Amino acid sequence: MSTPHPPAPPEPAAPERPSATLVRLRPALQAVVQQHGATALRAFGAVARGEDAPGTEIDLLVDHPDGAFDPTPLREALEGLIGVRVDLVALPPVAGPVREQLLARSMPL
Repeated sequence: MSTPHPPAPPEPAAPERPSATLVRLRPALQAVVQQHGATALRAFGAVARGEDAPGTEIDLLVDHPDGAFDPTPLREALEGLIGVRVDLVALPPVAGPVREQLLARSMPL
């Protein structure tokens, strides 16, 4: 008679797509953005196009009233919360073609 084998451990959960992570963490992300004086968190790039895959970096936009805003502390806080690399762009506070192009290719969070 053979000895029964212990049950196999459950399969690890499939890695989450960055877009799903952003939805799940939306309130916490918005709080971090506000703590750094920024507003209007948006995603662009692969997330906005629906082409993101687990482990890929996330491209985010924020509005900030200070044209000399250093996004590094906010980017690092977002990376710590999300767990993947974040490319963060602080939009210029005045309207212009770059701002309009980025807004057109982004989605609000």
